Amino acid sequence: MDAREILSLESSCIQEEPAYCSAACPVHVDVRSMLEQVQKGNFTEAARIYGRKVLFPGIISRICSEPCKNACLRRRIDSPVAIRLLERACTEYSGTDPGALSGSPFQRKQHIAVVGGGLGGAACALELAHKGYEVTLFEKSEKLGGALWDYDPGVLEPGLIAREMGYLAGERVHIRLNCKIEDLSSLNDNLNNGLNGSLDHDANHDTHYDAVYVATGEAGSTLGLPLKNGKIQYDHVSLESAREGIFAGGSLIFHQFQDSSAEPADFPAEPADFPVEPADSPIEVVAQGIRAARSMERYFQKASLTAGRENEGIQNTRLFTEIRNEPVKTPVVPGGEGLYTRAEAVEEAGRCMLCACMECVKACEFLAYFNQYPKRYLRDISKTVTALQGVRSKMIATRIINSCSVCGQCAEICPNHLDMGKVCLESRRSLVESDTMPPAYYEFWIRDMRFSNDEKNSLYKNQQGYRESKFLFFPGCQVGASYPDYVETVYQYLLENLHGGVGIGLGCCGAPACWAGQKNLHQEHQELFLSNWRRMGEPEVILACPTCRKMFEEYLPSVPVKSLWTLMEELPLPAELKPGGGEKIALYDPCASRYEPEAQGSVRRLLRKAGYDVEELFFHGRLAQCCSYGGLISTVNPALAQKITEHRISASPYTYVTYCINCRDDFAAKGKPAWYLPDLLFGNNSLDQAVRRPPSYSERRENRREVKNRLLKLFWGEDMEIERSDYEGISLLLSDELKDKLEKESILLEEIQQVIHHAETTGYKMLNHGNGNFIAHLQIGFITYWVEYQHRKNRYELMNAYSHRMQIIGEEERQRQ
Repeated sequence: MDAREILSLESSCIQEEPAYCSAACPVHVDVRSMLEQVQKGNFTEAARIYGRKVLFPGIISRICSEPCKNACLRRRIDSPVAIRLLERACTEYSGTDPGALSGSPFQRKQHIAVVGGGLGGAACALELAHKGYEVTLFEKSEKLGGALWDYDPGVLEPGLIAREMGYLAGERVHIRLNCKIEDLSSLNDNLNNGLNGSLDHDANHDTHYDAVYVATGEAGSTLGLPLKNGKIQYDHVSLESAREGIFAGGSLIFHQFQDSSAEPADFPAEPADFPVEPADSPIEVVAQGIRAARSMERYFQKASLTAGRENEGIQNTRLFTEIRNEPVKTPVVPGGEGLYTRAEAVEEAGRCMLCACMECVKACEFLAYFNQYPKRYLRDISKTVTALQGVRSKMIATRIINSCSVCGQCAEICPNHLDMGKVCLESRRSLVESDTMPPAYYEFWIRDMRFSNDEKNSLYKNQQGYRESKFLFFPGCQVGASYPDYVETVYQYLLENLHGGVGIGLGCCGAPACWAGQKNLHQEHQELFLSNWRRMGEPEVILACPTCRKMFEEYLPSVPVKSLWTLMEELPLPAELKPGGGEKIALYDPCASRYEPEAQGSVRRLLRKAGYDVEELFFHGRLAQCCSYGGLISTVNPALAQKITEHRISASPYTYVTYCINCRDDFAAKGKPAWYLPDLLFGNNSLDQAVRRPPSYSERRENRREVKNRLLKLFWGEDMEIERSDYEGISLLLSDELKDKLEKESILLEEIQQVIHHAETTGYKMLNHGNGNFIAHLQIGFITYWVEYQHRKNRYELMNAYSHRMQIIGEEERQRQ
């Protein structure tokens, strides 16, 4: 997946889609941001947000027809938020005049005439003046405002109308009151020739008009604009009339636009392209004035007047907001004269859900951790995968890419099924291919995988007495590492209940290489499995680990697989099972089981057969969450991994049961009682077993060695001598605190032994004369390990150890280079 493909997914993320209220607003007030500020009691900032879109905020906040309120999602729960009343509160309590915006510092050369000083004409004039154009506004009466003066003074005070119409006087607007324009020819002698660059000069003023907006009101004159069937001809998108450079709007066209007999003539846009508010809607009148102003700008730039204007005016939105769990909140009724007090406004604004499509972020600690949402992540990730080869210091989102568990939950939550896990995995592969992936991120896990699949520790063997196997039990590397007894117990159970030959396979499915983005290495380990599988007669593979099953089904589709749990549901329950007696347990579905409903169902039925009362967690089944092991994020972002695990274990007070050994160990390591499913099926259902501390990384290595040895001896009567390296003879002494530190930093005791062995055999070490400790280092793979220790008789006491990705070059190495 290259940068272009990643960016193409941006449209799948709908978080930046407008809120329902803003989409329904003809001028697109950012209601969500405005009410968020009101919730904080910040009326000044709220009014500033409102005034950015509404040219006459005091007027509109009193007489707006509130299309936003009709679109409010809250109406599905109780009743819509009183948005207009809150807008008025913002203008009342801001302490500033939100409509007094500063204009453009640039003076543009074009001069525009606006005929009609009502709300629509004033809006067009003010919008153009803000952008640096010189405007002459003609009004036939003695004052601006038009139909605004017809409102009840108790609703719209005359002083407010005068004050906000006064905004035009402070801009580049020449106001001509008591100046009735009977015909466009009175503005220009060349109207019959169209507008070719500019209109001729006004007879009364030595002025040339480069465009005209006609907004004379519903009962106003058409000023000689071309008509068809008695109706003005105009484009419903740009508002340009049949005469080039002359635009019409406001109530002059509203009444005929809504008349079903009015047909647009010779224009491409249909009325449905721009749904409108009723003709008496002040906010739609303002929106049309603003749209006319934008059309004039395009006209001057010789650009298309209609292209790319789909989102002007009332628009659709793809935004999704989950409201199922939103509580009912009683609307706040304003006291006295219909105006909210400050406290009432804050309370009513608190009913706003601040609609956003953040469902994936709410469910995923990874997406929430970096305080962004998928669309923004995609932008940063696309920049990262195109960074110059080897320039790691300039990587924007390397840590983001490698902090994802690649579990796929986001795709299930997203209305458009955007899978950030897939994006991050493909991006890791791109980083590996371009040699810009920090090697230390996955070095520990890759070496662990190689250890599991090394011929010294792996095992593929047919059942005693069989040359081929009908079944192959593949428990997964982590089961053998953490619960070696269950590899033996389950294998014995399968031998007793299946016929035709049950082989055993000890090894790793290759998930670490896959998650690390090392595609070639992953394929190499897949081929290693396939060669053994074919040698054993291509048996059906019985999988205990859900991650293994996910890997097999996605990357080895030719291999027939079956979940151990689905198989056990078909077989007799183990004789060792101790009935649960109705005990309540919480079932944790591993994220890798997301698309395995058969296995998930089998687990539930097995637990009920075993006598347990199963509680479902909020996220389960297809919405299962990662425990923090997936994607191997613990070495990349340990703080995030810790946060994820802590969140998971707080989801229920009951003891957990899970069928992923990594989930169980992650939870138990943080103190959450958790059983691995075989605990309950094979008679180990004590609380002590649930709180059993998981083995350390070093102990897991040793367990893998031992389980092979035990299986060979028990089932085939073979003794295997475990090969030991010289450094393994180093005996270590260290405190429990230091053991915990090594575990958190993914440092194995075996690596400590290698450092000390190298130091003692080569003498390459330093002595700290202050405390008598030796300090030594050794690079193993991409990691350099440092150890501080003392030699005590036949043992080495470890004082401290740490690691980092750095190569230390000594004199011998320097000379060789």
